[in-house]
Amino acid sequence: MRAKLSAAFKQKRKVIWLDETMFTKTTKLSQKWSRRNQNIWLPVERMNSRYTAVIASISEGCGFEYFELHD
Repeated sequence: MRAKLSAAFKQKRKVIWLDETMFTKTTKLSQKWSRRNQNIWLPVERMNSRYTAVIASISEGCGFEYFELHD
């Protein structure tokens, strides 16, 4: 994986980092990451379910790229 990332950076290709997380009704926001001058937000109306999975991606050039919420 490290070799593939190094090759992508050398070729000046866009690298997108993807991660997932789970929220429950007892989840509390204690740590966060966001671009400079950009707030983190979650649509509260989607958090009324028992569990919510979030898949999100970021890149160096754009910061926040994309996210999906799954109940």
